[in-house]
Amino acid sequence: MIGAPYAESTVDLDTWASLVEAAFASRRPENVAALYAEDGWRIEHARPGVELMGRPAVAARIEGWFAAVPDCVIRVTGVYGDDDVRILEWVFGGTHAATPAESEIRLGALPARGERVHLPGVSVCQMSGDLIALERCYFDAATLMAGAGVIP
Repeated sequence: MIGAPYAESTVDLDTWASLVEAAFASRRPENVAALYAEDGWRIEHARPGVELMGRPAVAARIEGWFAAVPDCVIRVTGVYGDDDVRILEWVFGGTHAATPAESEIRLGALPARGERVHLPGVSVCQMSGDLIALERCYFDAATLMAGAGVIP
């Protein structure tokens, strides 16, 4: 952990999970980035992996996911934790409709084939009040590739 939270949470876990889902449902990367502290980090621990620092970097990454999977949805299937650490179980789903070059995101350099993607994952979030100070995001890249129709 990076240290103690800067502020106490003002919303319960279920409300916070709903805010996460709503931010993704808005289709606006800046709404997703607003879930993070100004200097918040997002680390994706899946091949090829990525570390993002700050809301602009998070928004750019999310914009790429939205472009690659234009109908994507994040559904929170579990939320646990307290004011310091919140753990989200989630499923990312949608249709892989844009190539990485079009979306500016590396989905393993996967060409779009119109396949449905169903990607379960877990995010461990160190909180600063209701904002994410550090998110460690875990998902299986092979599941992503299979969902994109590249491997069986």
